[in-house]
Amino acid sequence: MKKGIAFLLAAVMCLGFVGCELPGMGLARKIVGKTVGVNAEMVFKELEKEGELILDTKYDSTESFNSAKVPNVEMIVFRMPKEERPTYREKACYIEVYPSQEDLERSCEQYVQTDSKYNWLYSSGNVLLRIDGNVPKGDTRKYTSALKELTKDNVQKWNDRNPEVEKSNRKKTFQPPNGFGANEAFERLKEELGGLEFAIYSYLHELEFIIFWDRTDSKLVCGTISIAESDEDALSLARVSFDGYQGSKFERSILVSGNIIIELDRSSEELFFKYSNALERVTGKPINMEYSKRTES
Repeated sequence: MKKGIAFLLAAVMCLGFVGCELPGMGLARKIVGKTVGVNAEMVFKELEKEGELILDTKYDSTESFNSAKVPNVEMIVFRMPKEERPTYREKACYIEVYPSQEDLERSCEQYVQTDSKYNWLYSSGNVLLRIDGNVPKGDTRKYTSALKELTKDNVQKWNDRNPEVEKSNRKKTFQPPNGFGANEAFERLKEELGGLEFAIYSYLHELEFIIFWDRTDSKLVCGTISIAESDEDALSLARVSFDGYQGSKFERSILVSGNIIIELDRSSEELFFKYSNALERVTGKPINMEYSKRTES
């Protein structure tokens, strides 16, 4: 269990590769001398013909998730079909529609530096696809072909080399109690709070977890929701995890209810009780206040 806890803590602290630099319906654009109206929802529907994609979050207007901070980007965060998801470590995929091709190129130049190690990067017209690098290269071709069919423009390969992916020979032996795992818990938490965005799914021998973003306030929050095999294991995870942050400079909130643990990289009282109330509604059990704690912000 302690080895698993150390891994989980490292996963939360090393989220830079999925966008720690972070902080619209159809946009008409000029592409090869003609104006074409394509929006993120149209792209998603076209890609979905190649498989049952899961729409996670939609932003009508946001900044690009890199240091370029291109404004007015329409974005959809999605997940691969269940049968195509990486077996060990799954990351979010993105459709990004830019106001102009110049904006897209400026953003892609940043993604090539920071994101290409982990994701496939393809663009067509003013549309960028960032696909989880764990997805086999052959499986990405059907999505780039669908994008080309929609935009009527060639596909540019910003990163077509095999990304660095974390692999494991570990077979998934963990079975969530009553079939209620991290995916189900995350969806319920989203229903309660809204504004949560999927980032990563993974598992260990004794638990499975989802790392997510909370963008509802001006200050970005990174969180983890974990499912342990039992309530007792959840308490052990919460205790050891919190002890690891005592005396450190990092803010941390840890909440446990039943066999579910939530960790947040912020520790305000308002945020703590917001998630406490939501977690109680998800589990139907009270928060264990002996093991649910927050560092001083």
